[in-house]
Order: sequence, then structure tokens, then C-alpha cells
Amino acid sequence: MIQRIQSVYLLVVTILSVIVLFSPVSFITTSATIFDLSYKGFTATPPLDALHINTYPLNLIAILIPLVAFVSIFLYKKRKLQVRLSIINFVLIDVYYVVMLAFMWLADMRLGLPSRWGYHLAASLPAINMVLTFLAIRGIQKDEKLVRSLDRLR
Repeated sequence: MIQRIQSVYLLVVTILSVIVLFSPVSFITTSATIFDLSYKGFTATPPLDALHINTYPLNLIAILIPLVAFVSIFLYKKRKLQVRLSIINFVLIDVYYVVMLAFMWLADMRLGLPSRWGYHLAASLPAINMVLTFLAIRGIQKDEKLVRSLDRLR
């Protein structure tokens, strides 16, 4: 199972997604405060209770991404299902970015102050996960093609 390169790709996706889950991904800077977006929601530096936004949808997506990748590692005998789950994971990563930007926009509107957006290094990890998921899908399809060609020879 781990001998297959796509299993390694999916394992790396799982590890990077767990890192994204527990790391701050973006921030909004005002003249006096920095608001970091992480699994805790928006946290301010210096501590301030000015921005309360429920970020559970973002957290749910961030939990689903490593879960789907990890489960698909063990479905190596069901390659079609593995491809479908990897495509779902690819879409979930896209949705993660859209939801993250929606929360940043919502927070910016709620603040009502001149602000600047920025992204931490963890915000680039889902893009790396997209590439790795794409490579895993190609590897799974390559295996499926090989199995079909061997079935034809029998």
C-alpha cells in the first residue's frame, strides 16, 4: 500500500493538511491590531475582543481534507473509489480557499477600518496539496490502466 507512489502523495497531503489545520493561515492588519485566522477563529495581537466570527465551516473543511486523503490511502484495491475520493479532496481544497477568502472579506467588512490582508506560509500548503492530489490521481489512473492491460492479456 505505501509502496505505491500515489500512497506517498496522499500521505504527504494528509500531513500537510494537519499542519494547515493547526496553523494560522492569513491575517488582517489594522493600524493597531493584527487579526490571525486559524482554527480558533480570528485572534488578535494584542488581545482584543473586537472580532467574533464563527469559522466552523472553514474548520470542517480543514478536517475533511486530511481525513479523505488518509482514508483513500487504504482503498488501494478499489482504484475507482480512490480516484473519486481524490477528486473530492481536490474540490475540498478549492472550497477551502474560497471559504477562507470569504471569511477574510467578512472580517474586513465587520472591522470597518482601513486594513491590509496577508497570508502566512501555511496558506500555500493547500496549493501544494492540490498538486500532490493531482499527481496521486494520475498514479492511480496509471495503475488502473496497467491492471486493465494485464486483464486483456489473460
